[in-house]
Amino acid sequence: MKTIAFTLCLQGKVRECRAEFLKIYEVEPNFDLSPAEAGHPSWTKTFASAKAQAKKLQQEQALKEAKDKAKGAPPTAAVPKKNQ
Repeated sequence: MKTIAFTLCLQGKVRECRAEFLKIYEVEPNFDLSPAEAGHPSWTKTFASAKAQAKKLQQEQALKEAKDKAKGAPPTAAVPKKNQ
């Protein structure tokens, strides 16, 4: 997938390149480019944008899962306060 993304960027197909980078994050959430790959002028900005979007989507998904898990948990019983 990374090679496909690079090829698309080199062809000037930025939208398709970005979409391909996003696909990588669906499979490998911690993906990153090697230092040698990271500075290439044809895909550096596109990759950075896709990485930021992927991280944001991952955070939103984690938050949604946490909320869904909390909804499924039984409510905590309130403990009555003692009169003092």
